[in-house]
Amino acid sequence: FATGGSDWKHDLGFMSRDHECDWNTPFQHFDRSIKPMGALCDEHRKVTSLTIQTIGLEGSVPSELKLIRGLKTLSLDRNQLDNMEGIKELHQVEELTLGYNMFVQEIPTWLGGMSNLRTLGLSDNAFTSTIPAEMSGMTQLTTLLLDNNKLSGNLTVVEDMPTLREVFLEGNDFTEVLSDDFLANLHNLEVLDLSNNNLEGYLSGNLLRKPALRYLDLNYNNLEGVLPDIPLATSLTSLSLHDNFFEGGVPSSIRNLVNLQHFDVSNNRMDGTFPNSIRELSNLQYLFLAGNNHIQQGPFPDFIRPLSNLKELSLQATARTGTIPDWISSLSNLVLLDVSRNRFNSSIPALVGKLSELEYLLLNRNELTGWVPHQFIHLKKLRMLLLDQNSLTGSVESSVCKLRGVSVLMADCDEVQCTCCSRCCQDSDEDDGSGSCDDETVLSTSYDPMWENQFMRPAFNYSADVLFVMPRASIIEP
Repeated sequence: FATGGSDWKHDLGFMSRDHECDWNTPFQHFDRSIKPMGALCDEHRKVTSLTIQTIGLEGSVPSELKLIRGLKTLSLDRNQLDNMEGIKELHQVEELTLGYNMFVQEIPTWLGGMSNLRTLGLSDNAFTSTIPAEMSGMTQLTTLLLDNNKLSGNLTVVEDMPTLREVFLEGNDFTEVLSDDFLANLHNLEVLDLSNNNLEGYLSGNLLRKPALRYLDLNYNNLEGVLPDIPLATSLTSLSLHDNFFEGGVPSSIRNLVNLQHFDVSNNRMDGTFPNSIRELSNLQYLFLAGNNHIQQGPFPDFIRPLSNLKELSLQATARTGTIPDWISSLSNLVLLDVSRNRFNSSIPALVGKLSELEYLLLNRNELTGWVPHQFIHLKKLRMLLLDQNSLTGSVESSVCKLRGVSVLMADCDEVQCTCCSRCCQDSDEDDGSGSCDDETVLSTSYDPMWENQFMRPAFNYSADVLFVMPRASIIEP
């Protein structure tokens, strides 16, 4: 059989005596929806779609697919295919996805002749060189997925494809210089992910002015300068800018992103302030300001208090001082709270124990004093608690140690009694720091919404050894 058919993990009914329209089986996607995988037909019992994923296809895509005259969708993701020449004559196809296979080659120029394509997905392969100029001939293409390959060069071809709405180019080696006219022709752009490349230049307010733009991810690049004045943008829900070289502060015009849910400017070189106007972003669920340790020193930001929808908050290494306020308990949806690597010098508010949804609590590397609150016993969903490198006292034996879900617990065991700690950190007078946790890799996590996960967080990844994976979907057996 072609594509290693005799070794498929699921035969989907192929080559059976059933009608080809019955060659399919249910499949659960990441959004929990159930869809058939295999051959799908129209009302005339003619095959219009082939979706064959994760079952072990290998080798070449069969050229005989051209005999399926009405084929509109071909999705062969997550297999071991390595030759795509068999697709060359499928001019009628409108959706083509070949992600997570074993293609090691340049993107073929003949793809530019598939002028009916609306979706092209070549994610997570090893495509090399540049995006061929011929792809500008795809005059109906709205979704382009070339993420996580080995592509390089500039993005001139993308700028010549004005019909694009969703562009995923993250995880490559593109070297475009961003300026005021970057992607000026893409008037209907909704999603742009250029993270993990080698982009330079600056973020222009013109990019944020695109009326349909709802998701912008520029993480892990070499962008610099100050953030622009932000125009009123009612569509943008996610703005991810972490791990660049942005300076200055967050502009007060951030308030204009009225529907923003995800905002991350972690690990930049900001040296200004965080504006009080952030308090007006009432839809925020994820706020990461971490790793900007040159930001102007100050207390726990009061602008966070009205953000009742917050699920994740990181102020790690942001030069915060003073007390952790009692009102933190009003943020009842918090799943992650990270205030580590600051200079908080108060006791831990007992009211933190009211955060019933809390799973990850990072209080380490401050100057906190007093007893560890017994009220932590009420944090029934807690999975990780970091208390080390403070001046805390007391015991967690009758509180945190009673919580079955906690798998990562670090404390200064010479000051806090903790027989259940996964790592005990102790003060040391030795020059090499033995016995302490000073040499520990800083535990922190970020979250880059990805299309593969329906823009939902797949895991809390703090380090190579500390990983909490969220439930994933799978094939449902027929």
